[in-house]
Amino acid sequence: MSNEVASTLRRYLDGQRDAMLAFVRELVAIPSHVTQPQGANAVGDRVCRELEAIGYTTERVHGP
Repeated sequence: MSNEVASTLRRYLDGQRDAMLAFVRELVAIPSHVTQPQGANAVGDRVCRELEAIGYTTERVHGP
């Protein structure tokens, strides 16, 4: 990666810092211990919504 590309990426990410931290805080606030499958699913659902909002296609695969 060139220095120019790295600098551009770093500036972009620096500008997104507050939004990224807010997203992580939101995920951490969801009760999602291994004994709380509904919470774990809520975290996965939230991540999927975020990815879909920027154009990704998601597919959830739930375990047994």
